Amino acid sequence: MILEQKKLLEEFAKKHSLKERTIEGFKKNRDRCYKEDVEIGIPPLNGYPKDTLVCFFRSHSLIFERSYRYSPCIRTHVSICYKDHDTENMLDLECVGYYQLDVDENGESFDDWFVLESQFSPED
Repeated sequence: MILEQKKLLEEFAKKHSLKERTIEGFKKNRDRCYKEDVEIGIPPLNGYPKDTLVCFFRSHSLIFERSYRYSPCIRTHVSICYKDHDTENMLDLECVGYYQLDVDENGESFDDWFVLESQFSPED
């Protein structure tokens, strides 16, 4: 049963381009947050240079019951990483936050989060 459900969820994620939409959402939110931080006079993106923040797909999750908000939903999660050198291996990067996108049973997004969990501190 679980493998059948997994296949259905994989098809749903592909049909609704969840990975691609989540990565695009990360980029839009990163750029919007940068602009807003500059406008209000605080260090943009907790001090991280905008082009050093990249994301990598982490997971899709089915949320079938929760005590608040809409349920069920599918959540796509990407890690936000600090990339200061040339590598494509996520394991070589420092993860500094995450971006999540929630969609309903029709693939319509209804919530997202852009979270930076640390401050940039350049090494001497």
